[in-house]
Amino acid sequence: MISLYVPDGDLKAQFINAKIRTPGVSGREPTYTTAYIELIYTFYRLFDWGMRQITGYMEDYWATRGLDIPVPSSGQLCDRFAALDVSVTQRCAQLTRRLARGDAVSLIVDSTGLSFGRASEWYEQKYGKKARQTPWRKMYLSIDEEMNIHAIRITTTEVSDSEAMDTVLPADVPLERVIADGAY
Repeated sequence: MISLYVPDGDLKAQFINAKIRTPGVSGREPTYTTAYIELIYTFYRLFDWGMRQITGYMEDYWATRGLDIPVPSSGQLCDRFAALDVSVTQRCAQLTRRLARGDAVSLIVDSTGLSFGRASEWYEQKYGKKARQTPWRKMYLSIDEEMNIHAIRITTTEVSDSEAMDTVLPADVPLERVIADGAY
């Protein structure tokens, strides 16, 4: 059973923008407030469902409570979720317990090249000529000794290993040591 407590009263007024147009300003405001999108995003991450599942759940949630609150479509949710400034850290239970105790973690950092071979076929079909080069990216990965992934970053090939190391070392984890090859 999930219950929501909203101290300021009317849920619909807090979730739906009543005034979608501002005089003198071109364009329109989003129909759904950021607070509403963040609430749906929280349920989405909590239940680990797909977009259509969370949309259906929220529609049912409001209907069973007798509230007439519209729910964004799965396409709207996808667009709004991408624009949210939310940092999600997902860790296994064992790592969470270790970090709660203040234990330091040893991290292993490495990178690998990713080739997108089929991209050249797509380029040839779209533009009718061969691609000059196959697109490459670099993937940087930091894991601990129990194979918990702490960070993954995809960059262009122009980023050096030493530049990318700071992006894969989590700031919120006490580090005992970092194991990496000589390029770092």
